Amino acid sequence: LVSIALIVLFFIGAATFSIVNKNIALEKMDSFEFNQAVEIFDRIPYGNAFFPDEYKYIAAAELVVKKEFDAAKNAFELLGDYRESKPAMREVIYQKGLYEISNGNFTEASDEFSTIKDYRDAETQEQYARYLNASELSEAGQFDESLRLLFDLVHEDYEPAKQLIVDVSLLKAQKLASQESFGVAYETLEKVKDFGDVNAQLIYYRDEAYRKGVSLYHKKSFRDAKSQFKPIGNYQDSEDYLKLINIHLHSTSYFNIDPIVELIGFEDASELLLRDTAVAWEYLLTMWRADGCHLNIEKK
Repeated sequence: LVSIALIVLFFIGAATFSIVNKNIALEKMDSFEFNQAVEIFDRIPYGNAFFPDEYKYIAAAELVVKKEFDAAKNAFELLGDYRESKPAMREVIYQKGLYEISNGNFTEASDEFSTIKDYRDAETQEQYARYLNASELSEAGQFDESLRLLFDLVHEDYEPAKQLIVDVSLLKAQKLASQESFGVAYETLEKVKDFGDVNAQLIYYRDEAYRKGVSLYHKKSFRDAKSQFKPIGNYQDSEDYLKLINIHLHSTSYFNIDPIVELIGFEDASELLLRDTAVAWEYLLTMWRADGCHLNIEKK
């Protein structure tokens, strides 16, 4: 009888142990503490046999622990409405996003978080993934792609992006300046001047762009000169140079002669005025007045 009693107590104890651990494991599962849920359920002897439904639930979590996220998501989907299976699918996506970030797969992480932006802090994590991606692209010298991501983040008021966008823009401007593309360097920093102090660099690149533009104009490299003058706007005689450059690059007769007349005495404006016969006649065919006399020129 004593032996039977001990056996009964053993089974009662084992059953109690199993049920208690099963319930604790399920509580951990419902709060998405997958690691602990798996560890606790594994303590139960023949848990898969005694608790088959619960085992399927735990088995899906085990896939998360093994980083088999897509398989885990499918497993939870197959469980339908069982306990917290549906919300668990979103947690799997969230954890996959964190995993991709930790492995430097920032684009993949962004893709994952973007599907669950209303879950936990997934929206912030998605922005963080793009921020890290932009930083990595900058380190690889891919400044344009990096800035594209950062401008999007700045427009979303993601605060950390504001300093990085200045840093990347400075690097891009330095590279452009080393290639004597001072106008584009200036333009690059002009876009981020509200996010950091780049005033000294703007002044330097503006002055260098103007100097280079004048030099290129004198060499008759008009398209290259235009790329220097255009970004710096109305600085000094930039706009006048741009008027003359446009005439050089097109037909003189394409333009109204008034701007050309206004520039007589500046660079080669006079030569441009006389370069096209039709334009020259338009300029000359008018009434000229001086000292009370007038002169009419007519074309025959």
